[in-house]
Amino acid sequence: MVKYQIVLLLVVSLVSCKKENSVTINATKENTTELKKDSEMKSFFTFDKVAYYYNQIDPNILFSNYEKPDYNDEQSDLYKYMQLVEGYYPEKLHQENFINDLLEFGYKKMNINSTDFPVLNKVFSEVKCDESYAMACTPIYRDILIFYNKDKIVGIAKICFGCRQTYIIGTDKDDSEFGQCGGFENLEAMLSIYKKSLQ
Repeated sequence: MVKYQIVLLLVVSLVSCKKENSVTINATKENTTELKKDSEMKSFFTFDKVAYYYNQIDPNILFSNYEKPDYNDEQSDLYKYMQLVEGYYPEKLHQENFINDLLEFGYKKMNINSTDFPVLNKVFSEVKCDESYAMACTPIYRDILIFYNKDKIVGIAKICFGCRQTYIIGTDKDDSEFGQCGGFENLEAMLSIYKKSLQ
């Protein structure tokens, strides 16, 4: 009887060791896959400098502009402001007066520290996610990033964290799933440090 118990105990121990080893091997394979994905990321921009512009816009004041007579006048400052804050301005990378308009319309500027470039590189890359979502609301682009390479603008990203929407120009990569898989959250966490200095 004791002999059978010892044999049974030995078999259970061997099976446990085997399971433990297989778990370790699987975990290693998963980690390798994750690292491979990171190394094969297709970045939106090649950059060596990033300027961050932020404006704490009150939605009530913003939406009251809809009632103003020059809201639809394409020559008015109000129209340009509304296109900047919730539309498609700028339409091209080197739009005349765009940087001046940011400052004129109340955006404050700060350069992103190069130690945060890896976060930006990861967020501003093509991603494929099992689940993705955006809010059905009008975006308010309070956060704007301008990417430079050798002092030339190579990309512009306007971001609305509340609606999880973006307007990105300067890349030929697929940005349809931008911010998914935790991208919005990682970017918002990084920018929150800069935001404190700009408020």
